[in-house]
Amino acid sequence: MSGPVEPLPDCADDPTGALRAMFVDLVQGRRIAQGQEPALRPVFLKAHGSARGVLTVDADLPDELRVGFLAAAGAQGGLTAWVRFSSDTVPSRSDLRTTLGVGIKLFGVPGAKLLPDESAADTQDLLLQNHDVFFVDTARDMCAITRAGAVDNVLQAYLDSHPVTRTVLQDMATAEASTLTATYWSVLPYGFGGERHVKYKLVPAGCPDGDPQAAPPDEDPSFLRSDLRHRLAAGEAAFDLFVQVRADPERMPLDRATVRWEEAESAPVRVARLTLHQQDTEARGQPAYGENLAFNPWHSLPVHRPADSIAEARREVAEPPDEEVSTGFITKISRFPGRA
Repeated sequence: MSGPVEPLPDCADDPTGALRAMFVDLVQGRRIAQGQEPALRPVFLKAHGSARGVLTVDADLPDELRVGFLAAAGAQGGLTAWVRFSSDTVPSRSDLRTTLGVGIKLFGVPGAKLLPDESAADTQDLLLQNHDVFFVDTARDMCAITRAGAVDNVLQAYLDSHPVTRTVLQDMATAEASTLTATYWSVLPYGFGGERHVKYKLVPAGCPDGDPQAAPPDEDPSFLRSDLRHRLAAGEAAFDLFVQVRADPERMPLDRATVRWEEAESAPVRVARLTLHQQDTEARGQPAYGENLAFNPWHSLPVHRPADSIAEARREVAEPPDEEVSTGFITKISRFPGRA
């Protein structure tokens, strides 16, 4: 985006409408007008690869944790999973110190889903990033920073007046050795049966070593893609999936995404193992298949309903769902669509 764009709904009165105007009408509309078919994702464009695997639960997982897709995984002996690893930058830029995202699509999950047009789908999505908090609290804040950076070109002034956001963005610029050795968090809260809410955490549980002959990440702009292919060609990799149950409404708010849910208040509990099979992530057709998958927190059973205003706004902005956003609309403010 460049120059002032008017009229836009006011962020204070209609953050969802303003976000939709900025992300869908302007960004996606321009890409469609340029002939992109399908139009590229607004964020997390740089794919490192997609891998097939399976999500399993332990036989002794307590009944109170066998909720939704976890119950399905237990009943079926596991769920087929496709996992897309990506960075929140454009493909032509280096992936060093970019925010990493992981989208997990589980297959074989019975039950009506939240999106009316996809109520009969048998999939459940999980979306996570390699940092445990988001850089703004609410949809209104998301709208304000998006407008400041992408429309009004006053991002630095916004960051100067919002030090928490500035600090989180700085902390998100973390260098990772591999997509398979990074830890990921859902950042935003989700339902988990009854009145419970949780956040998800994905912790690496083993993978083959990287290529000792590989160029270092500051020299290879697609280091993470090459690393993922090398490691999974050598053997399987695994992550443990944890849930952190909300224990204190005051210290674990549902609609303040910059607030960390401290593990001292509620320790994450392991509920499943995600195993990625040995494979060639560049095999014929596999990259295209992964890129054609759409990930959305609303691809979900009602029991896992997203529980914050950012996700609520995203439901409207991303309808029909055609992009992957692990925690909202964008996880690196320096990477606005049209400015990256």
